Parts: sequence; structure tokens; C-alpha cells
Amino acid sequence: MIRPIQKITVILTIISYLLMTSPIFSFPTPMIPSTGSWSTKASMTTARAEAMSGAINGLLYVVGGEDGINSLNVLEVYDPTTNNWTAKAPMPTARHGAAAGVINGKLYVAGGSSIPANNLFSTLEVYDPATDSWATKAPMLTALTVPGFGVINGKFYMVGGGSPVRNNILEVYDPVADTWAIKAPMPTIRAYSAAAEINGKLYVVGGSTPTVLTGALEIYDPVTDAWTSKTPMPTPRYVHVVAAINGQLYSIGGDPSNSGFPSESAINEVYDPATDTWSNEVAMPTARWGITGGVIGGTIYVVGGAIGLTNGANGTPQTINEAFTKGDTTPPVISNTSTNPSMLWPPNHKMRDVLINYTATDDSGSPACTLSVTNNEGTPADWEIIDAHHVRLRAERAGSGNGRIYTITITCTDSSNNSSSQAVTVIVPHDQR
Repeated sequence: MIRPIQKITVILTIISYLLMTSPIFSFPTPMIPSTGSWSTKASMTTARAEAMSGAINGLLYVVGGEDGINSLNVLEVYDPTTNNWTAKAPMPTARHGAAAGVINGKLYVAGGSSIPANNLFSTLEVYDPATDSWATKAPMLTALTVPGFGVINGKFYMVGGGSPVRNNILEVYDPVADTWAIKAPMPTIRAYSAAAEINGKLYVVGGSTPTVLTGALEIYDPVTDAWTSKTPMPTPRYVHVVAAINGQLYSIGGDPSNSGFPSESAINEVYDPATDTWSNEVAMPTARWGITGGVIGGTIYVVGGAIGLTNGANGTPQTINEAFTKGDTTPPVISNTSTNPSMLWPPNHKMRDVLINYTATDDSGSPACTLSVTNNEGTPADWEIIDAHHVRLRAERAGSGNGRIYTITITCTDSSNNSSSQAVTVIVPHDQR
């Protein structure tokens, strides 16, 4: 039976080309910048909620959970490249609502609970993909279920949860010493929170306090052993999944009902630490609670969970696997700009070849770049664009003023149609000085 106290959360860059006074060498079709999008992937073999997971070497490992009747020890591995699942050695302890983290290519699973026996665990077990085997390590200091958790600098952090009452305990596991230590308690007492590491700090959000659901966002700094409170999540909820991409925290799905009975959600809210603000992203296709997942190659995979109510108390465990990819909104970077030559002399009315030097970089690969030309006098007959690095300009200037200035604009566009521009100049002075 899926009960509220047994819920678990798991860690978890238009082109509008310029209106130009000259032709350009080449350009992609103008488009609006893309946003996040979801796609459906191959389903798990085992339907389950409240499972644990971690990403190792481009594969997603999902273990344990419960099927509404019993806790499970099943381990399945998803390969995004082949879109297939593979069964691996089962976990020694059948459980759900545990914490999971990846350290040095191994999956660590700690705590959790079981049904129907309703046991709480302090057990720590470690899976090694290289040998497809499990090992038992030093147990937690506190037996608990449904904590927030994350890995920072090779150590496993676990906070809050049910022991069986909700708590704010922070325990840290050192795999080198195989020991646990108590650190500064979290300000908010809660269970079912979700957490992720960003820039060496643990971001813990949402969950259930002893009386209400919360959207509290609290950040733990291991260096100072101290907590900081930030802008709360707009939608208080628990049994959700969180993941960090490009320094931002995504909070997906979960149960916002606060009714004591599960109620699924597809909400996708994003926190930006730079501005301490939340925004909405594209909602998950299938509303679910009790979900798990992980990040592989900048994509968030959200698997399993439960939907709806059966007989007033139980949700229906799922095999669903849906993937969220954030659209690239970062434009290319243009640097090291120069022209050769940068001055045309003498003004003999002849066309001169000019090299436009620059470097264009982008996270998604090599951007496509184009050139355009304007000037403060003359007509388009005075310039010609050869390619993305070469133009021909007429060595000409009027008989008055300071001379002619050609402005060459470099525009680079990436595969997601994000563009950036830089301008360089070539002058034909009135007089050579």
C-alpha cells in the first residue's frame, strides 16, 4: 500500500537576421528561440513508485521502490542511446523511500522503509556496475525514510525524512573512511523534500512538515556547515523530483494536494540562484507523484511514480519514462575581432580585399556566421561580401568630412537559432595623417 509517510523524492539558447543594406553570404531560416520540450521514452519493465536512482557513465540506474503491495529490490538500467532497459543484480534489501547517490561510478543507497512490514532502515548498500554486485557499508546513524539527499565533493548528504516522525537531521557519509557524521540541522523540519547539488551546495526544496506541505528552499554549504533560506517554491508539494541543469534547479511533478491522499501533478518550476527567482517551464506530459529520475547529457529523465487513487488510498504504480530537454537559449560568443587592413589608402576608387578576423564559439557546436556591411557614405555598389570572413570595399571617400567608415557586422547563429553580433570597422580617411 502506498501511504503518505512512505512517499519518496529522488535527486534529481533567432534568428531574426538584421535588416541590411547589402546581401549576406548565407543564413538559416529565422525562428523563435526554443524552450524546453518533453519526449516519451521506453518504459521500465517494472511498474513502481518511490524508487531510487542515479546516473552513471551515461546510464540511468533505477532500483527498489514499491508496487503498491510490496517493497522491491529490482534493479533496471536505462540506456538513452539504445532506448532500452536491462535487468541487473537485485539490491540485497527490498525497500522504497531511500536515498541514492553516485560516488566514483558506484550507486549508494541508504535508509528507506518496507511494506508490508513497515520497517525503517539505516542500511547502506553500494552497487558496482563494473562487477554487477552489491556490498554493505557502515549503516546510517539514524534509521529513516524519505529524506532529501545529494552528493557533494565525494560525500553523501542526507537530510530530514521520517524516523518515523519528521525531522531535520543532516547526516554525511564519507566513503573513504566508511563513516557517518552529524552536521548542522536543516531549519525546516520536513520529510519528502527533494534535493540537488549546485556549485558545491545542497539545495533542498519542498516536502511535508508535521502540519502542512511546504515550498521552503534552503541551501546547505558544507564549507561553513550553515544553511541559508531563499525564495520558496511557488507550488508547495512533495513526492516530486528535482534536478540541476546549467546551474538551475528544476522541480517536477509530485503531490500538491495536502489532503493526506496522493494527488498527481505535472508542474515543472525552475529556480535561478543568480536572481533568486522561480519561473514555469513546460509541464510533464504525465502527471505523477512518487517519481524518480536523473540527468544524462543535459536531459532529465523522469521515471515511474504513481497515478490516481484506487480504493481511496492507493495510487497505481507506473513504468512511464519521460525526458525533458531544456532548449538552448545561450547565443554564440564572438571574440578576437579585427580587420586586415583596417584602413584603405590611397582613395583610388579601387575595390580592396579585406579579411574579417573573429572567433565564434557555442556550447552546441560550431555556429554559422554571416557578414553584412553599411557605411556613412556611398552606396551598396561600394562593397561586396565574399564569404563569412572576406569582403571587398571601395577605397573611396567624399571630399568633405572626416572620411568614409565601413561597418562590418558579424552575426553568428547556433543550431537552436540563438544569434549574437559584433561590429568591426574599416576606414578610408579624408587625409592620411
